[in-house]
Amino acid sequence: MKIGGYQIALLKGQTPKSATLSKNKPGDYYINIVVEVPTQPRNQTPRVLGVDVGLRDIATTSRKEIV
Repeated sequence: MKIGGYQIALLKGQTPKSATLSKNKPGDYYINIVVEVPTQPRNQTPRVLGVDVGLRDIATTSRKEIV
């Protein structure tokens, strides 16, 4: 199994929360490692727009605008 430099850098100093080892039909192994990474809070925007994609109309915004 090979782990690249990018993956090693992401895992360095982290404590794994869980890991799953998988083997596909050709016999290759894959590992999925879950770590908790702290994130910086994002700036909140006071304006939000929702879009509903439908069958009859392509899209309807939360402001009732039909596209």
